[in-house]
Amino acid sequence: MKSRREDRSTIKRNDFPEVEDLFYNTPLGLKFVRTLQTELAHITDVVSKASLSHPEIAFILKNDGNLLLQTSGKGELLQAVAGNIGPVNARKMLPFSGEDEDFKVSGYTSLPELTRSNRTIYRFSLMDDQ
Repeated sequence: MKSRREDRSTIKRNDFPEVEDLFYNTPLGLKFVRTLQTELAHITDVVSKASLSHPEIAFILKNDGNLLLQTSGKGELLQAVAGNIGPVNARKMLPFSGEDEDFKVSGYTSLPELTRSNRTIYRFSLMDDQ
């Protein structure tokens, strides 16, 4: 049995792990699956959060051949935002930053025209660059 550390070292730069047919041939698992649209929304949420918190990693999310989300992996947060909400909406985002002796925070916030009344769309990406 390999340790977690050994498993992580086998993944090299430019590897492309893929997950396909996530719920294929899983009758027991389907018992707990709500609707496919609900499950897709949960998966999209997880991939979106991962792509925003790791803009240095390229993410591609497709469903039935349709591109749902794609980020460049170039390490620029605004490009990751554009991959999530589209380049037109990303151009409407405003950068912010602030710091004190305890912490530093930076990111992008939307103009009021992009806000929705649903709290679940708020995204927070925390990164420790030390």
